[in-house]
Amino acid sequence: MESQLEEMKDRLDSSQRAWSAMRRELEQQKSQRVTEAETERLLTAVELQSKSFKECLARMISDGCVTVEPFEETITQRIHDVIVSLQQKSTVSISSRLSIEEF
Repeated sequence: MESQLEEMKDRLDSSQRAWSAMRRELEQQKSQRVTEAETERLLTAVELQSKSFKECLARMISDGCVTVEPFEETITQRIHDVIVSLQQKSTVSISSRLSIEEF
C-alpha cells in the first residue's frame, strides 16, 4: 500500500509539472499573440503617418502649374526640379549682376 501511495504521489507530481509546463507554454503563446497584435497596430499607425506626411508634403510642393502626387518618387523628383530651378535662377542672377558691374 505504501508503494502504491508513493507511486501515486510521483504520478501527481509528474502531472503537476506537466500542467505547469503547459500553462507556461500557453502564457508564452498568448504573450506572443499580444506582441504580434501590438506590432501590427504599430505598423498600421506608422503606415498611416507616412501616408499623411507624403500627402502633406506633396500639397506643400505643388503649385498652380504642377500637382505632385503623394508618392516618394514624385516628391523626390519635384524637390530635385525645384532645387535645379533655384540654382539656375541663382546663376542667372549672379551672371546679370556681373554684367551690370562690368559697365
